[in-house]
Amino acid sequence: MLIDRYLPTFDETYIYEASINAAPTDVYAAMKETNLRDPVIDLLFELRELPQNIARRWRGEPRPSSPPSVTFGEITKQGPAWVVLTEEPGVELVIGAVGRFWRGAPGWERHHPSV
Repeated sequence: MLIDRYLPTFDETYIYEASINAAPTDVYAAMKETNLRDPVIDLLFELRELPQNIARRWRGEPRPSSPPSVTFGEITKQGPAWVVLTEEPGVELVIGAVGRFWRGAPGWERHHPSV
């Protein structure tokens, strides 16, 4: 798998499997176009960013806009630091981001893939 170049060892493994009655290229195209936004996740991000948003409002700064959708095909254009690490078109896609996600502000860092 392509991800093994970037994560050869790991602490956890989750394996999910689904049988889909469609051509692999069609499934891959649908995966890249699927909207990843979710109301519950949006709410959790909103709660995490609440202190920042209150501070922005207090300073009279505009609130950053959120894209109406987030897809794997567009995430590198929408996210502050998402990069395509490697891809085998129609088969496999590996994306990544670097940041301090346990903090209120993730502290995104921009990196270019290398391996």
